[in-house]
Amino acid sequence: MDFMKRLQNSVTTKEQQMALDNCIGLFVTGSQLYGTSTPSSDWDYEGVFVETPEYILGNKSCDEVSFSTGNDKSRNTSEDIDCKLYSLRKYFSLAQQNNPNKVEWFFIPNEKFMFKNDKYWNMIADNQSIFLSLKLKHSFSGYAKSQEHKLVTKKKRYEELKSFREVLAEGLHNHKDTIGDLDLLETHEHKKYHRETDTVGIHHVKRMKEKYHFIEYKKTPEDTDSIKVDNKEYNLGMPIQRIYDYVDKEVETYGGRLDYVKDYGYDVKFAAHLFRLYFEGLRLLRDGNLIFPMPEEEVKFMMDIKAGKHRLEFLLEQSKSWEPIFEEAYDENKAKLPHSPNHEAIDKLQQNMIIDYWIYKGYIGEY
Repeated sequence: MDFMKRLQNSVTTKEQQMALDNCIGLFVTGSQLYGTSTPSSDWDYEGVFVETPEYILGNKSCDEVSFSTGNDKSRNTSEDIDCKLYSLRKYFSLAQQNNPNKVEWFFIPNEKFMFKNDKYWNMIADNQSIFLSLKLKHSFSGYAKSQEHKLVTKKKRYEELKSFREVLAEGLHNHKDTIGDLDLLETHEHKKYHRETDTVGIHHVKRMKEKYHFIEYKKTPEDTDSIKVDNKEYNLGMPIQRIYDYVDKEVETYGGRLDYVKDYGYDVKFAAHLFRLYFEGLRLLRDGNLIFPMPEEEVKFMMDIKAGKHRLEFLLEQSKSWEPIFEEAYDENKAKLPHSPNHEAIDKLQQNMIIDYWIYKGYIGEY
């Protein structure tokens, strides 16, 4: 079935229909674009649409719409699609921030388009120079650092969430109602005092610290007791069942790539993204363009990462070595790239494109 017809058959909202009717470009992204896909890789698609007058001139708004054949509780397969369409205004906002995943769109090869309105897409691609700036260095290196952080913390976070779920399940089994009813370390000052006044109590405190090391005790602005787990705070008066349901969902939907963490000790996809961002950012700083599929040597390195052929320690060392390379490319290209995007030109392009498209679609008459 034609891809656009497949999307059409899945429409359930007015906004989805509007986005499809006014799509100016829809294309393959992710590993299928980079050349790093495997037989089990799913297909990711993104694109741009022009909002109709009621979504710009009126009170409505629609920044993006999604179409997906996957579900919330399992990883997508090669049979699934994940498609997201952004409004022109939203895309321009992200592109002028030099968002790494959106800057790629200036360089999508023709064979990766599922649909393209040549006139309007070329108006975007031909004006890439007003968007690209030295912000590239910060957006790409910053995003790479975020992937590196996820790389080293994902397994730890998952294990802590599982441990917290076990604590909550034990409380429910023992017919406890609230967090405050659980025997958690230092939830009340008098418990702490009595435990630390005798040898048995001191040993108990040590055991509790080992068991609940991932729980941080906090005071709310209202000076009530609470705990903090995975950057989320829970007042001691909150029902255990309510928190258990939330944490259980977090654990079960944590990510289909958890097997990678168990097998290799880190998420190989985060690692591949980390170096993909370095490769792309450096090429943009030096050459001002991107190549898809990515060059063979870069693809091979990322595919080796996905296959678990590199130890985490090696990848972290490699990542660290990229920082001075980025700095050098940044210094060398200060004369080639502007410090910031040309916001005035982007604003004018956006206005011209929207008005011209509305005339083309018959939403407004010529003036």
